Amino acid sequence: MVELKKTKLKEGKDQLKSYCNATGAPIGVWSNGEQYSFYNRKDPNYFNDLTEIPSATQSLTDILDERFTLDDLIKRDKLLTERKSLKDLILEMEDEVLANAGVDVFEEVFKLIFTKLDM
Repeated sequence: MVELKKTKLKEGKDQLKSYCNATGAPIGVWSNGEQYSFYNRKDPNYFNDLTEIPSATQSLTDILDERFTLDDLIKRDKLLTERKSLKDLILEMEDEVLANAGVDVFEEVFKLIFTKLDM
């Protein structure tokens, strides 16, 4: 299942989830033309991120069971491969986690940092 029309990841992912749930599709792809995200629908309320879509010679299990080395992670670094800035990644995470939550993002980040320092 592919969702192309929403510009924000959270909105697009929510729409993609509803399509995957309605059709039973195990893989969903979201894109706004610049960014791409791949998901595996494990059950109606749980989606895992995928690093890529399985090729014609791969199964979904091959992708899910894939192990990564440090070199693999460096090659897939979104800062390099998608030419994103750190700000873009933080805004993407903010959109994913706090969209429509009605909270101050900086207050939530401060709480996380404070909690980490307190440990």
